[in-house]
This record gives sequence, structure tokens and C-alpha cells, in this order.
Amino acid sequence: MEKIPVPNSVKLISEEGNEAVFEISPYFPGYGPTLGNALRRILLSSLPGAAVTSVRIDGVDHEFSTVNGVKEDVVSILLNLKQMRLKVFSDQPVELSLKVKGEKVVKAKDFEKNAEVEIENKEMVIANLTDAKSELVLRVMVKNGRGYVPVEVREGETRDLGEIAVDAIYTPVERVSFRVENVRVGQETEFHKLIMTIRTDGTISPREALSQAASILEDHFKELVTDLKERLTVVRENVEEVATPVAVVAPVVENSEAEKSEEEKPAEGKALPIQRFAVSTRIQNILEKEGIRTVAGLIQKTPSQLLNYEGMGEKAVEEVATALKEMDLSLREEKSEE
Repeated sequence: MEKIPVPNSVKLISEEGNEAVFEISPYFPGYGPTLGNALRRILLSSLPGAAVTSVRIDGVDHEFSTVNGVKEDVVSILLNLKQMRLKVFSDQPVELSLKVKGEKVVKAKDFEKNAEVEIENKEMVIANLTDAKSELVLRVMVKNGRGYVPVEVREGETRDLGEIAVDAIYTPVERVSFRVENVRVGQETEFHKLIMTIRTDGTISPREALSQAASILEDHFKELVTDLKERLTVVRENVEEVATPVAVVAPVVENSEAEKSEEEKPAEGKALPIQRFAVSTRIQNILEKEGIRTVAGLIQKTPSQLLNYEGMGEKAVEEVATALKEMDLSLREEKSEE
């Protein structure tokens, strides 16, 4: 049999800041969405990164507090700290300290320098001190990890009194989208061209992200090939007492790749954390402040419920609806009054 052809062209179509568009072709018919979905899932869930995992603020015992002379409440400060994009050059957690006084805008660059940590978004605002006598003293714990790890799954961690745990957003990839177009190969017009758009947080480049994702997939498939060749055996049942024919059990046939793609896409989108949802940072913060941490929680809300949140207007709700539509999802329908 003739082998299935593999792509022989990977092009960088455009690159601006932390966003790049790649074109990979030609894929055998049907392989565009198959590989596009696999790469997207790896990019969003499996690349290593660094994040803030806990915070201690002097004079604060829990997250539902305020700090004298600081415009933001503690919840808002935590949301801002979670957006810090970092490189941690240590296998162990590292503590960063910040101490500021007087009326000023506190930014990520105000943290004391640490040789084991590099802050990418130094201009990110953490809080606003509103009085000449204001003082903000805090310490954050940062470490390396993968994907998105909420506080709920880290119950076994030991923390000091006053240390507030936060959801850790390790993934360095902010957004991934792809589309598949037909391309001609000889007389065939059904081959696929995969066009991927990747946006990172600046700690790695889109090229590095795509390369790492492909490498992770390669490692998994390579291990599968080895195991199947060396270890896979067929166990046959020997019936000695009764000489009756043994029924042959037909193998379970999985859904086609196209069907899998459509089934997995909504589930994958629902698991996306709000801080990676494709809306403005302001809207992300409002939703998380209201206890909505994933897209799965968001789609349980109706437009009128969102409008009741402080700071959410009709344009913000429209932005949310548009972003959900791009993921083949939608807000919950309003209950009809009979």
C-alpha cells in the first residue's frame, strides 16, 4: 500500500509581538482537523510555565478583606497578581516580596529583584495607593507547573496562617485557534492546509510553543508504537471441556475523527479558565469576582444575570456572547414567562 503522505511545508505567515500565524500543508484528507485539535489541546493544557500560587498581605487574614489606603479590595489585588507572567529558574517554589509606601500606582516591577525569577509584564498594575500614609506589604509564592490548577485540587498543600491560595495559571499560551482549507496536490483537491494562530504571554514565543507541543505529541505516539510492537498480545480463551466454537467479539469502533472533533470541542472549551477566555481583562475580573472560574460556569448564566453584575453592561454581555459563539457555545436562554 502507498504510504499516507505527510506535510512537507511549515510556513510562518505573520508574527507580531506574542502572536503568530503558521501554515502547515499538505495534510492527507481528514488529517487537518485531527492534527489541529490535538495541537490545540496540547498548547492550552500541557506546556510548562510559571505562576503565582499563594499570597500573603500584611494585616490581611482572608481574601474578603480590604487594605487601608488601597483602592482595590483584596480579591481585586489577587486577580491582578494572578496575571503576572513569569519565568522561574528554580525547581522549588520561590518567594517574591513587595513593600511600597505613599500615594502611587503599584506595578509588578516594584517587587524586589530575585535572580531566580524574571517578570515579563513589569508594567502590570497590582494596586493603587491613595494616601501619603498608605502602605502595602505583600509576599507571593511562585513556582513552575503545567496548565491550570485551581485551589480545589491542591487541598493537600500546607500553608501558613494568613497565606491565601490562588488558582495557578501556568500555561504560557493565551489563545489558540485554527482553520482548515482545501489545497491541491497534483490532481487531488481534497488535501488539507492547517492554519494555526497562537498567542502567548511573552514568556515563550509562538514558535517555541508550537515546537514544544509537537514534541509532546511525538513522544506519546512514539511510546505507543514501541509498546504495541513489543508488548501487545491477543489472549484467546481455551475451552477444553466443551468443544463448542468460541464466539468472536468484534472490536469496538470509535467515532470518526470528524465526529470526535465536534464532540470534544465544546467539552474542551467548557474547561477553559475565565482568565484565558477571549474577552477583555476587565470582564474576566468581573466574572471571576462573581465566582465564575471556567467557561462551564459562565454558560450556566443568562444574559440578564450577567447584566446584574457590577460593571457589566450590554456591550460587555455582547462581547461575552460573541466569544462564546466562536467556541460553538452560548449563554443560557432566558426562561419564557407564560
